[in-house]
Amino acid sequence: MSIFLRFIMVVGCLFLTSCSTKYEVSSNTFVDYEEIPYGFEKGTSFYIVSKNNDNVLFSKEIERKIVNFLQNSGFEIDDAINAKYALQFDFAISSSSITVNKAQYIPGQTQKTSGSTSGTLGERTHYKESTETSGTTVYVPETQIVFERKLTINVCDSRSFKDQTTEIPIWSGLFLSTGTNSDLREVMDYLLVPAFENFGKNTGKCVKVSLTENDPKIKSLRNHFVLTVPDKIHDGGDGHD
Repeated sequence: MSIFLRFIMVVGCLFLTSCSTKYEVSSNTFVDYEEIPYGFEKGTSFYIVSKNNDNVLFSKEIERKIVNFLQNSGFEIDDAINAKYALQFDFAISSSSITVNKAQYIPGQTQKTSGSTSGTLGERTHYKESTETSGTTVYVPETQIVFERKLTINVCDSRSFKDQTTEIPIWSGLFLSTGTNSDLREVMDYLLVPAFENFGKNTGKCVKVSLTENDPKIKSLRNHFVLTVPDKIHDGGDGHD
């Protein structure tokens, strides 16, 4: 392969990467170390339930992805009676307006002048000249609508969940992303990936990560969601999808 072709391929890859969708996600997780000092043990069983009743089908879609994460991490999925822990999740999106200064380029102006000059023999020479001034950049205030996309996950002992007593979480996480995309369904994958990278852990502070659509973890999540259908998912009925 020639050096020129290699150069074109590298530039093409860099161009595709730079144009990929990018999301900034902040993660904040908390742990009750008295209950799970070393996180959740492998083989532990979970019962998954959505606390969002506004979109049942979207909730089921998220449940399937959570099941995929848990099973790939060595955990089990069970019903409400037999599971050791109850994992509850919720999601929401809200909007607000902000004012940003947007750069606007004003091109230079072309100015034309004409005249005449006298030669050494008394002859006159006519001329026309064009000069162009340099362009300038100004910043114009612009109002934009931004959306806060949120995912919350709480894990509590399944006994408190079944007894409908006070559900004190032993692990909880809040995952946020703010931007101009109002499609929560599209953004959800970018919230789920950091959620389960920190599952059972304490971040100790708000941790921010950047994810693109070309990230291997995003691609893996989407591929598994398309190719696999887990056996046991809470659907408000018999526990099967």
